[in-house]
Amino acid sequence: MSEKWSTNIFNCFPVLPAFIISYCCPCIIQGISVLEVEGEGGCGECLMGMLCLSIGLSLNRNKLRDKFGIQGNCVADCLAYSCCCHCCLTTQEYIHAVRYTEKINK
Repeated sequence: MSEKWSTNIFNCFPVLPAFIISYCCPCIIQGISVLEVEGEGGCGECLMGMLCLSIGLSLNRNKLRDKFGIQGNCVADCLAYSCCCHCCLTTQEYIHAVRYTEKINK
């Protein structure tokens, strides 16, 4: 596991629409990220993020982290979602998912 997120946590403003959606309803952007990577699903991830915000979002982030081979763990993700800007974290996931699918579709 040597991969890193393709962007910094606080480098979310280049995709301002995704940041705004993440601010208002982070579960939607996270569902889109999972859909982008897996090509299906996304509804369960959206629901999980909506029902139990910090825990649900961190479990989904961990799922994406496993898919991309990025180091970290669910506890650190939960703390990050609890203490940090959740919209920055979900936007970071979205950017990485979009770049990942663009790379494999070339």
